[in-house]
Amino acid sequence: MRLKTYFKGNGIQFNTNDYVVGEKALYLEGGVPLQLTNIELAPYFKFQNLQGLNPNVYANALPEGIYEFCLEVYDVLTNKKLSRKSCVTTVIFQNDPPFLNLPTNKQEIMQQNIQNIVFSWTPRNINVSNVVYEFSLVEIWDNNTPVENAFLYSPPLYTTKVRNTILQYSINEPQLIPGKRYAWRVKAMANAEEIGVFKNNGYSAIFSFDYLIQCQAPLGIAAAQVSQNHLEWRIRQL
Repeated sequence: MRLKTYFKGNGIQFNTNDYVVGEKALYLEGGVPLQLTNIELAPYFKFQNLQGLNPNVYANALPEGIYEFCLEVYDVLTNKKLSRKSCVTTVIFQNDPPFLNLPTNKQEIMQQNIQNIVFSWTPRNINVSNVVYEFSLVEIWDNNTPVENAFLYSPPLYTTKVRNTILQYSINEPQLIPGKRYAWRVKAMANAEEIGVFKNNGYSAIFSFDYLIQCQAPLGIAAAQVSQNHLEWRIRQL
């Protein structure tokens, strides 16, 4: 057997062609349910196999809303219709992008002998598995420019993809320069696909932090003259 699919909602309506490129014949056994995975269903939703859908709509995620999805079953040899159209109603919504935790926005981070900064974020997706996170870090060249604008126009200092929600930025990564400002962002992707089920294309907010030099207290201080309104001191060279 083979399938014919119909989809409509939110002003979008399309169905599969009578001939679907790449589809495989499906086989039913009496009394045995047939469960189809995304692999078997994928050919029915390729653009070349659809009617009524323009490329611009196909290239973007479906808008949030209520949709109706229908199926018909045909004999693969005779092309005879074997079933009535069966439909289900579903709600499609987009998940929120990750929420950045640490470092907090506009935090001051002191330089350490060994570079070690922990970045963390909280996922806010509830119906997506196998999420991949793209982490990006940039150096802000002009502190007077809004961080969001500077981030978008600055080349990334470091970028990587991870599945965890914690990233340890150690001595193995590019060294940060004391006195500089940096900004970071995380993008969530469903199964590493660019077009998915996240708002704002999966992009989180942009956080910044200042990487500062640890100010050392002076050593060897000795008072020279002391009175109620006057104090002098000198620092002994150690």
